[in-house]
Amino acid sequence: MSVARLLTCQLYADARPDVDGPAQVSEGGGIVVGMTGPGDGAGVSTELYGTWVHSHEEDADGLEVYRPAGFPFPPARGRSSFTLGPDGAGSTGSPGPVDRGTQAPAQWELAGTELTVLPVGDTAVAPERFDVVAIEPERLTLRPTSRGGQT
Repeated sequence: MSVARLLTCQLYADARPDVDGPAQVSEGGGIVVGMTGPGDGAGVSTELYGTWVHSHEEDADGLEVYRPAGFPFPPARGRSSFTLGPDGAGSTGSPGPVDRGTQAPAQWELAGTELTVLPVGDTAVAPERFDVVAIEPERLTLRPTSRGGQT
């Protein structure tokens, strides 16, 4: 793993007593992260940017797994997703009527390891918050901390 890639992330050992050492590398070679952003982008791994689709088949032990949009998923009747842009803009996707997905504009922010996806314009939809566990090129692992205003 390159030094530059390690420098893009800030370890959050103080917040995670189970993290040991100067950096943690996940099984797939990604970095366990503690980041801030999007703001000026400082400390945010560019691997976080893009469209992430929920791979519910891989969820386990309270963790949710997301894969890039081009991942070869098995057939499913719709999948939730979100897109994170480098400027803090994004979108959310969810299964919709007649098996067609729906998209809604969103914004996102990252404070430490907490990723918050905020709906834009629809005040009836509460923000979703996740603890970022690991970012890998083909896998984003999150622990939901609140969904729809519930913890």
